[in-house]
Amino acid sequence: MSDFLKVTPIEKALKIIDEHPSALPPTVNVNTVDSISRTISKPIKSSSNLPNFERSTMDGYAVRASDTYGASQSQPSYLHVVSEIKMGSTPNTRLNTGEASRIFTGGMIPESADAVVMVEYTELIDQSLIEIIKPVAPGENIIKIGEDIKENDIIFEVGHKIRPQDIGGLLALGITQIPVFQPPKIGVISTGDELIDPKTEPIKGQVRDINSYTISSLIQKHGGEPIIFGINKDEFEIQFETAKKALSKCSIVVISAGSSTSSRDLTSKVISNLGKPGILMHGLAHKPGKPSIIGSARDKLIFGLPGNPVSAMIIFQLLVKKAINNILRRTQEIINPSKAILTTDIPSINGREEHVPVKLFNSQSGTLMAQPVFGKSNLIYTLIRSDGIVVVPINKSGVYSGDLVDVFIN
Repeated sequence: MSDFLKVTPIEKALKIIDEHPSALPPTVNVNTVDSISRTISKPIKSSSNLPNFERSTMDGYAVRASDTYGASQSQPSYLHVVSEIKMGSTPNTRLNTGEASRIFTGGMIPESADAVVMVEYTELIDQSLIEIIKPVAPGENIIKIGEDIKENDIIFEVGHKIRPQDIGGLLALGITQIPVFQPPKIGVISTGDELIDPKTEPIKGQVRDINSYTISSLIQKHGGEPIIFGINKDEFEIQFETAKKALSKCSIVVISAGSSTSSRDLTSKVISNLGKPGILMHGLAHKPGKPSIIGSARDKLIFGLPGNPVSAMIIFQLLVKKAINNILRRTQEIINPSKAILTTDIPSINGREEHVPVKLFNSQSGTLMAQPVFGKSNLIYTLIRSDGIVVVPINKSGVYSGDLVDVFIN
């Protein structure tokens, strides 16, 4: 049996990627406001307590909690209002027994106050006297110093991918620059005599190169910097020289097409000649994407993806994305699939994992439904018309109409 036919399960392929890590990219400092989706390269600690003063979570009155004990509608407590705390200012009043200060959400708690009575549970008798009809406990409706985060706490570890809320949290602490990894350079090589530039009008037999650009977009989406090495004819020397150049400049190389067993599919030969260890895996127990390749040379991973656009994009998400995350030391992503009812049977073959695009819609009763979008793996609009992917596990011969399935959103 040829090595190509010894297909590798996805789990084993991912383990191969883990066993061949690339060097860390350099670190750069970037403005926090420009850091969305960048990856932290050094641990970041809190520079101060947040908040750095006790503040109210409600509009109402700052009080000593003990002054409200036993308060009710039938037997209210009465307190003298001695001040109003302006937003953004430090109170200059110390509350004595029987006193209260008017306060607003976010306002600083005055000295000796330990709770806030919500305005809904008070009645203003006159300008300096309030009636309280509900007691409060110490600490009620107050955010304590450092309750959000304490000084010197580690906010983010290496490998954290910055989200919008993270930018807000950093700026709240006055952290305006952060250390991040430079995006790893990833070479993209398209191969095939039939390929032409997308701007060119094809004659019969020619197809526009779209893989260079869909793969580059995926690289950018997942934190890398794509470098396109153009269209390469089906000649070993041309493809080998391009791959060698890409390997010298990039942390990962992705070669599109040329990975099947055809005599004109040269990717396996190219990777084998780039250096040791060469081919690590050729053949994936997955549909689409059976002819996929993982190789390594000069301590860098090289991927051979199928030429069919759908296959190339799906295998990229399975394998190349994993390699990018490893380079950036990203922590494991938590992916929460949507649940939907399948409308049509999806037959499969036991022994291979299958990814099938689906279109989502709501039934008349409001149930989320998943309609398979069947199509050959060279039809890019199969993915365009879909909203997500249903995975048929390797140990199943299909999933069936009426099954509740996980849908991984595109």
